[in-house]
Amino acid sequence: VSIVTEFAATLKGYEKEFVLTALSSKMRSIGNVDVDVIRAEYSKKPRTNINVLGIVKKQLFKMISDIENTINSHKEIIADRSTVSIKQTSVLEAPIERNSISHIITSPPYGVESLSYLRTHLLSYRTLKHFLKEDPYDFGKKVIGSEYLAKEMPNVNDLPVSRISKTYVSFFNKINNVEAGKMYRIRIGMMMNFFQDMDAVVQRFKVWLKRNGKVAFVIGNKKINGSIIPTDTIIT
Repeated sequence: VSIVTEFAATLKGYEKEFVLTALSSKMRSIGNVDVDVIRAEYSKKPRTNINVLGIVKKQLFKMISDIENTINSHKEIIADRSTVSIKQTSVLEAPIERNSISHIITSPPYGVESLSYLRTHLLSYRTLKHFLKEDPYDFGKKVIGSEYLAKEMPNVNDLPVSRISKTYVSFFNKINNVEAGKMYRIRIGMMMNFFQDMDAVVQRFKVWLKRNGKVAFVIGNKKINGSIIPTDTIIT
């Protein structure tokens, strides 16, 4: 891994990004993480005899092949690079003009503990710290639905989202009446805050979208203490 990062440091522009992206995407296969589970399960015993250079090289060729296939299958709709703008920031702070977007396609977090992006990719963050120059734990409230947000247990009707979604109110009132331990109560509160975060995101979309603009969400309905959270209905 050190050899790959040292090599990347000698590169510039997209070549550096390409090598670092390949390394980052394979860190769960390189490090002491169970790659067969969604949530990152770290082993106390590091792996041995890992062909890091071989793994990264294979990933680089796969990425090149994917790009070539995309160009071939979508060449009629690929625009000039001058038409693309990337803003690397929190969606809650993105400097986007009012009524300037026709379509929004997004895959938000599926909710607390369903898939922790920080924990799942912590090895990648640590490996690329020299290049990223930031600590993921400093992101704080910029991370939507993060389990690292404050863990106060709000009342169901305390959050503004309760005035928007009847499903949110009925579901969380129901599961709040179930006797359970402290950690269960904390998770309920964190999920409620997740939907409040999503409401903040939707309000941003409302400002950015043009008239008759379209929004597409990828949503996953997870369980909490055996009850399926109707995330799709609440978001809708």
